[in-house]
Amino acid sequence: MPTDLVSVTEIAAMLGISRQRVNQLVQAYDDFPKPEADLAIGRVWLRSAVEAWVDSHPRRPGRRPISTLPRPAAQKDDRDPGSE
Repeated sequence: MPTDLVSVTEIAAMLGISRQRVNQLVQAYDDFPKPEADLAIGRVWLRSAVEAWVDSHPRRPGRRPISTLPRPAAQKDDRDPGSE
């Protein structure tokens, strides 16, 4: 059964962005849906309202989602193995 309410953490996962960026979007866009409740764990929104808002605001070019960024190469150990 899908959950009808989502928190900042779930919205971040839905959009592939950070929780901090979700909070920026909430503050920056007057048409971002209003929270359904402000609980001890934080604000919660109707999933359908957030999805409708996302559909009406195409993603602007910019940084790639975190999941598509290349991982940094492993650091090589330049020490001489015989020097220990």
